Amino acid sequence: MNIARCIIFVGALAVSLGQGAMRGELGTASFHIGAMSCVSCEKAIRSNLSKMTSVQVVLASYEAKRMQLRFDLSKVSMQQVLATVRGKEGNYEARLALRYQVKNVAPALAEHEQLALSKVPGVRAASLPDDKGIILITFRSQPPTYLPEILKAASDAGAPLEDPEQAVPK
Repeated sequence: MNIARCIIFVGALAVSLGQGAMRGELGTASFHIGAMSCVSCEKAIRSNLSKMTSVQVVLASYEAKRMQLRFDLSKVSMQQVLATVRGKEGNYEARLALRYQVKNVAPALAEHEQLALSKVPGVRAASLPDDKGIILITFRSQPPTYLPEILKAASDAGAPLEDPEQAVPK
């Protein structure tokens, strides 16, 4: 079975929280898009995202219902990405997907982190992890939320997160 993919940019770039993270540093993030059900959906989302400055589509797969973006961490908020994916007609809802850097996070720690993430300005909610350690995060429309803020909150809560597409389970 061939997975329909559009690889516009190939390469791995780990998201960094170093001092450069807020000075134009590029990072990657993966998003789950539940309503992306065909090649036309995938093309529409890619077309919407191609209009954004400082964003490149790394991968879009309607079969996997996911996309991965490379973008400027200081210029592109999660709300901007989600509004662009949603489109004018509101056809597509996306959620940020992140994975724990370590396997088997204790349930109490996962709940503690879920609460910590929900306190990041602009974050609506964070799910508990699935069996692969992946969580999904939804956002309010305001205030703008940037990926380094989310990663810092997770790290401060005791369980660092990373892009699942780049993660190597430890």
